[in-house]
Amino acid sequence: MNKYLVPKIRFKGFNDFYYKTTFNKFYNKGKSGGTPSTKNKDFYNGEISFLSIKDVTNQGKYIFQTEKTITKKGLKNSSAWLVPKNSLIYSIYASVGFPTINKIPLATSQAFFSMEINNLYFSTEYLYYLLLKFKKKELNKFIIKQTQPNLSKKIINQFIFKIPSLQEQTKIVNFFSIIDRKIELIKEQLSLLEKQKQYYLNNMFANEKSYPKIRFKGFNDEWKSKKIKELGNIKTGKTPSTKNEKNWLNDVLWITIPDMTKKYLTNSKKKISLMASKKNPIVKEKSILFSCIGTIGNIGITTTITSFNQQINSISSIKDGVEYVYYLFQYNTEKIKSYSSAQTLPMINKNYFENIEILTA
Repeated sequence: MNKYLVPKIRFKGFNDFYYKTTFNKFYNKGKSGGTPSTKNKDFYNGEISFLSIKDVTNQGKYIFQTEKTITKKGLKNSSAWLVPKNSLIYSIYASVGFPTINKIPLATSQAFFSMEINNLYFSTEYLYYLLLKFKKKELNKFIIKQTQPNLSKKIINQFIFKIPSLQEQTKIVNFFSIIDRKIELIKEQLSLLEKQKQYYLNNMFANEKSYPKIRFKGFNDEWKSKKIKELGNIKTGKTPSTKNEKNWLNDVLWITIPDMTKKYLTNSKKKISLMASKKNPIVKEKSILFSCIGTIGNIGITTTITSFNQQINSISSIKDGVEYVYYLFQYNTEKIKSYSSAQTLPMINKNYFENIEILTA
């Protein structure tokens, strides 16, 4: 959008300027919800869906069901109200700025502002996309900074937006709906692939019977039990002194558990100096890192010379092929987790880790 109130990209046939309007013009009725007293069991587990931010996070654009429900008695004895389906709902407390459209009648807590949109001038779905853009670019300057960030009806009603005609709104919505549907299909395909992968992991690696259920033709030998230390060299990581700035000069990757989100470890939030790496355990590329303290079972393959902290064990100089061992560990993650100590912070020390026995081809 530029100073002449037109977007950079438009559909053919639309040439009018966008017009300015405020948030309160969007709806015929708008108000926040309320939460029935949680001390009264008669107020919950009823026939009325009750929206939470978790529902919005899990379902996104459309709400078809909610985890929690309340009773008519709970609705009557709180400031919650029954929001008609196809309303626009906006989060205004804690997790601020998330829009959604309810496809079922429901009630909400005070953390949401719900609106019955004036559809003579505004498309509910267009406003959904508009608020998504607003969240990413402009919302922060309006949020009240407290222990929990929040907005109020008074504040959001002052939001100023630039809006096209209803006809152009509809065209824009149709365009983004096609993209959304493609994203949904890709997510569905990804979910099916993840399930397929898990099926093959469960059946192409040997269980306690020493033979996998599914095998490639020509392979009939019994799998053998090996200790992890027989697969390669085991090291536990270390944290260089944070008091010495010379230890942290962005020379060498220093992996911590939050860095272990993908199969291949190509980057880290923090890096250590060459000087620090001489005193810290390091491994070459094509080594396995396995988290053993706190979050147990994150796995990654190094792609360059890499260091790591004390929550992580490494397996290097791998004899059976790093890719194979990566999937071997994926299959055996739950078994390895079972060796963790029952403490507030679960952990598997190096001695236990390297002596765990797993079946391998």
